[in-house]
Amino acid sequence: MFLPLKTWANTCVYIASYEMDYSWQADIVTGLKSALGDRCELKIFFMDSKKFNQHDQLVEIAQRAKEFVEQNHPDVVLFSGDNAVKYVLKPFFNNPAWKTVFSGLNDTAKPYQLNYHYTTGMVEKMPSEGIFSLVRMLEADKALPRVTLITVDETSNNKDLSSFILSADNHSVELKIRYAEDLAGWKNLYRQIQDDSNTDVILLGNTQKLADWRTLEAKKWALEHLRKPTIAYLSNMKPLSLFTVEKSAKEHGRWLGDTALQLLSGTEVSAIPVVPSHEVLYWLNEEFELSLPKKLSLPQYLLQNLNVYRKEEL
Repeated sequence: MFLPLKTWANTCVYIASYEMDYSWQADIVTGLKSALGDRCELKIFFMDSKKFNQHDQLVEIAQRAKEFVEQNHPDVVLFSGDNAVKYVLKPFFNNPAWKTVFSGLNDTAKPYQLNYHYTTGMVEKMPSEGIFSLVRMLEADKALPRVTLITVDETSNNKDLSSFILSADNHSVELKIRYAEDLAGWKNLYRQIQDDSNTDVILLGNTQKLADWRTLEAKKWALEHLRKPTIAYLSNMKPLSLFTVEKSAKEHGRWLGDTALQLLSGTEVSAIPVVPSHEVLYWLNEEFELSLPKKLSLPQYLLQNLNVYRKEEL
């Protein structure tokens, strides 16, 4: 017996900046599929722009993405990540002929000067509020918890610091910032601050610009010198931090799907405002928890929302 082939009333094409094996990208796809269900046929083009990251390569891939969209005659075109917006949405589809939705732009869409009569989207915000809410939970007995951030002095990274400074102030947290220039400097700062009686919590920032960075070496050092809670906010730092507070890629996927369905139901693109992301995921590194000298006392709300990151996953 042959089952009839499913016929779709609508088609959604999704241009993804990365490739499916990248966990952030995979979670966006999961969220998108869960929102669309069987209400729109989904066709995906992966730009793989972490691998193909040169301008000439991206221009060529963007042309293929454009052809992919045109060949599939979609009712809505979806985009995620800066490269999909910069190289595909902006030059080819930000016009009256298309209904488009984007997500995953870092902090703002302003650099792309998009026309919001024809597109809308979700911008990716740092999980600053989640981070300093966690600090407040960990240091509930202190009037002014003291946090030191270890990061790198780099333009795009420094753009995030204003968000941290504002959130720290909103939560009555004292924030100090220290910069590392290489792995040895990072290790030295980490040990100093772990032993510093004027710091209650350490925030582990971006290390991707450290040319000699070695995660396994840094993790061993972080575990050996662990004295007080550490919080990371980037996935690559999760193996060497007690806590990680992350943005939710699935939120971006769900928002893309939900917005596509609004457009398919007749809502005008211009009626849907650009919104910031707000969901955060809390992770507890089990190996670091067991090594922490002082046992954690966590509120019930946090315990109910914690994801456990186990040693075998690192």
